[in-house]
Amino acid sequence: MPEAESALAQADPATQEATRSALQRARRAEDDRARARRIAEEAATLRADAETRATREIDQALEGSGIKDRSWLQKAWDTISTPFRSWDDFVAFAGTIGAVAGLVVLVIGTGGVAGVILAGVAVAAGAVVLGDALNKYRQGRGSLGQVGLAALGVLPIGKGIALAGRGARAVMGMSGTIRGGGGRWPAPAP
Repeated sequence: MPEAESALAQADPATQEATRSALQRARRAEDDRARARRIAEEAATLRADAETRATREIDQALEGSGIKDRSWLQKAWDTISTPFRSWDDFVAFAGTIGAVAGLVVLVIGTGGVAGVILAGVAVAAGAVVLGDALNKYRQGRGSLGQVGLAALGVLPIGKGIALAGRGARAVMGMSGTIRGGGGRWPAPAP
């Protein structure tokens, strides 16, 4: 800017008059740029202060509430212990373990020690599921079909048959839904 003003001072009066307004606009633009820079610096300072204050207040609130960020070890323990928190969760877990162990026994056979151990796990898990099915039937919350599938699941070879039975039951339920809908698939829920 100073160089432009000194060059303008040496120019003739007509040129000075023509360029004076452009020089004033340039000064105002420089002032605006300086103001914008100052505002941006103030905004950055305010943001940093707000971030620090928010972090401090969140930490204070968490200290007083008893809520704490759990470590990965605590999260892993919660995941592992979930099947053992209620009987229904345990039965579902035992059914899954029994099905997997039974299928592995079917694939590798019972000739080795591992096969015998897996067969024992499958039988024990099947017994848990059978006991639950009998208890639910006794209370009127289960059917003889569920008891039959659970009894079949106690045998390691019966795991595959029991899984096939559950799959057939699901297919029969779908066919009833299709028949109830006039032969069409049900429309997706909105």
